[in-house]
Amino acid sequence: MRINTKYRYSYYERERFQNEQDRRQQEEENKRRLAAFIIEEEQRQLAAYRNDSEFIWNRLIPASPSFIAQFRLMALRQVNYDLFEASCTICLEKFNYGEYYAEWPCEARHIFHHNYLVQLFCEHLFIHTAT
Repeated sequence: MRINTKYRYSYYERERFQNEQDRRQQEEENKRRLAAFIIEEEQRQLAAYRNDSEFIWNRLIPASPSFIAQFRLMALRQVNYDLFEASCTICLEKFNYGEYYAEWPCEARHIFHHNYLVQLFCEHLFIHTAT
């Protein structure tokens, strides 16, 4: 059965339009989620470090809320059989099939449990500022 060229063109245009609309909606959703994560992280950091004299005295700055929020929004990678023998660089435990992991952007491509890396950013990654 042959499909009329005009009909086929109309069909592909509608499909392209729908895909573009879906992509825009996904971008808007990601922007909303990023903004919510940034606010959440700012509030968490404010509550955790506002009155902590060690951080004030040593001029320690936690990882930025924007960085943490962007990391949380990255597409999660799920452990498959290729990583079956790999282990987390933080806890040194082997990955289980189906767990989520993150890859550090370095030459060695270190891999971590995704939640451990988020926790590291939120609680332990600080920058010492010069006086």
